[in-house]
Amino acid sequence: GIHDLAGKADAKDFLSFSCDDFNANNFADYFYEIGFDDDVLLRFDDDKEFLDYLGDNDDLQRYPIVDIALDSRNFFAFCDELDEIMKFTQNARTFIEAYLFDFRTPMMKVELEC
Repeated sequence: GIHDLAGKADAKDFLSFSCDDFNANNFADYFYEIGFDDDVLLRFDDDKEFLDYLGDNDDLQRYPIVDIALDSRNFFAFCDELDEIMKFTQNARTFIEAYLFDFRTPMMKVELEC
C-alpha cells in the first residue's frame, strides 16, 4: 500500500524507530515497544541473555531488526546502528520530499529498502 502522508510533519515521524523514540533502556524495552510479545524474550534485562535467546530462536530470526540486534555487541551498539539507519532514511526523505509534496505530482510510488 501507499502511506498517506498529509504533510511534512507526518514524513518526519515516518519509519522512526530509534531507541530514543521509544525511551528504551535495553533490548527488552525496545522490542516490547516495537510490538514483540514473546514473554520469555521480554523478561531478559541482560544484553547477553537477550541476544543468546534471539540467536537460539529460529522463529524470531526472520525479522531484519533481529539481524541488527544479533550483529551488535550490546544495546548501545544496537542503538548506534539504528541511529545510522535513521540518518540514511532522513537523507533519503529529504531528497524525495520535494516530489512527495509537490501538488503537480499526481502520484509517486516510493520504495525505501534498508
